[in-house]
Amino acid sequence: MNQPAVTESRGAHFRAIERISLVLGVLFVVVAMIGFPLLIQLSVSYGAVLSIGNARAVRLFGERLALRQSVGLVVVLFQLKLLVLGALIFVGLKLLRLDGIGLCVGLSILPLSIVVRAIKWGMSAPVSHGDLVKHG
Repeated sequence: MNQPAVTESRGAHFRAIERISLVLGVLFVVVAMIGFPLLIQLSVSYGAVLSIGNARAVRLFGERLALRQSVGLVVVLFQLKLLVLGALIFVGLKLLRLDGIGLCVGLSILPLSIVVRAIKWGMSAPVSHGDLVKHG
């Protein structure tokens, strides 16, 4: 069976997405600090921290729970992660009075990291010259 290779491949993707999230988070925060008011800087930074923490949690759950193959546990842990993330977003918007646009910009780091990883991975695939490529 090819199970270990598939798990290692997923782990490599998770680690790459986490690294890209860190780089994009630093880039977004530096850009916000250079040219935006303090409230936007704080909002982008808070969103970046949440996004990087979310990427870390996804990698942790993905790598560790892929070995157990327990779909129910994965679903429950992802739902709990979303609940905590939602509560932290609520705290940021209501209690800390952060800017919603800046927070959304910071939170967009993880989806952007996934897209960047997909493009990098897709561009490294062999050229098919119009032939159908069979995976697996």
